[in-house]
Amino acid sequence: MKTPVHPTLAGVALLSATIIPAGWLMQLSLQARDAGTAELADGFRLWLLIGYPVWTVLWLINARIWWNRPLPMKSTRVLLVAIPSIVLISGIFVEPLLSDDMWRYAWEGRVILSGHNPYAHAPSSPELAELAGRYHNLHQRVNNPNLSAIYPPLAQVVFAAVAITGQGISALKLAFCGMALLSMLCIHRWLQHRNLPTGRTLAFASHPLLAIEIGYSGHLDAMMLLATAAMVMAAASQTNNSRASAISSSFAMAAAVLTKLAPAALLPHLILHQRAWKHRVAMVLMVTGLVALAYVPFASAGSDLFSTLGTYNRNWEFNGPLNRGLVMALYAVDNEGTALMAPFDMIGRLISHDDLGDRLLASKGYEPIHPAAFLARLVAASLFAIVWAWMLFRRRPFHEQWLVVVGAGLLLSPVVHPWYLLTLLPAAFGGGALSAAALWWSLTIPLTYAVLPRWWSEEVWKLPGWVMGLEYGGMIVVAVAAARLKPPGRRGHGLTNHGMPPIRNS
Repeated sequence: MKTPVHPTLAGVALLSATIIPAGWLMQLSLQARDAGTAELADGFRLWLLIGYPVWTVLWLINARIWWNRPLPMKSTRVLLVAIPSIVLISGIFVEPLLSDDMWRYAWEGRVILSGHNPYAHAPSSPELAELAGRYHNLHQRVNNPNLSAIYPPLAQVVFAAVAITGQGISALKLAFCGMALLSMLCIHRWLQHRNLPTGRTLAFASHPLLAIEIGYSGHLDAMMLLATAAMVMAAASQTNNSRASAISSSFAMAAAVLTKLAPAALLPHLILHQRAWKHRVAMVLMVTGLVALAYVPFASAGSDLFSTLGTYNRNWEFNGPLNRGLVMALYAVDNEGTALMAPFDMIGRLISHDDLGDRLLASKGYEPIHPAAFLARLVAASLFAIVWAWMLFRRRPFHEQWLVVVGAGLLLSPVVHPWYLLTLLPAAFGGGALSAAALWWSLTIPLTYAVLPRWWSEEVWKLPGWVMGLEYGGMIVVAVAAARLKPPGRRGHGLTNHGMPPIRNS
């Protein structure tokens, strides 16, 4: 008779093994200063094709073990969660290789401490010349120095608070890791509120995306991760008619909006989960009041408060298949764009703005975008509005609404970087076809870093086609397969209603 492997021992072994691919990535960063670009590109390509897939398989096996199990007793639980936490935090000691956003965070923190408004002055502006000289090494590493700040006020406050310590990007990473650890507690409580197996907390804590994008690359999306986890926890707590739930949901939503503006689209969905009208009104007032109050110190920037966001939305494209498909289809219809913009030119003449079409295509500091790109974004926004309205009036748990609306927004976006999926991740542990698709996406999107080796060696920015095929094609296959799995009629047959095979403890 075959003796079953104890889940705790298997969990410890699997989680400990993830130290190897994580350490391999950190070793590449340590070697980056001395290695040539070709050597660095070859080393990273090898990690992406061997190290990361191994890490993913280890996670899948571990998640399979714990998906339908509760966490073990407290002492063992601490050990199991401590291992992925160590993997997460160990990344703070190396400089990020995959992204240079951290230098922007550190710079904007310094700008605020110097008494300047980061929304009003880009890093390259003459007003910041003295500061650039004082922090020359930092200033030289800031990306897009011609653009002012894009991140909302709460993010700026965190940048400034960390800048006070004078510890640079390591302190920022440590702060973000702390937020990731807090999000694990929120996920654990959310699973309890939803009567879902708490072993999924371990699957969440050990997800490779947390270690890569927060501990290693230090993305501020750790703030979004915590805000999202807190929101789904608060929305699931008690009976949706709780004053405490309304207050905690409001603070979490305000924090999310003040980290990245997009979550504001989910405010109506969150409000409708409160049954009492007084709580709904209170949530609207709290969220809008907190957001407006946070922008007051930066109001001197005027229209520049959101100018970089507009520039980003118009000009950046990466890993957005639906948007790219729309652009190509519209370009095939009219490659000059004259016919595409004809309706807008007509509207412009009617309202005495003959240059309306040109103004819609204009982009501050950049060449005007092609009409096909503009129309593609307009069509994508319309499709998103349909999904948004459809989910608004469906009585579904908030985490499912978040998964559908945020997921649709990302799928329709022209830019989908790996760290963007951190916003989606907390809601992806509820089970079902959408959960399976979101988890597949979160596991395959780091493969988009395959764009980097050629960029380092040849300065050619081109994402290999196989990456998007695996990423999005695989997501469709996983979603369809998970949707076809039926709940078991009795123990030992089929799949559980959480979309994973039943796991026997015997």
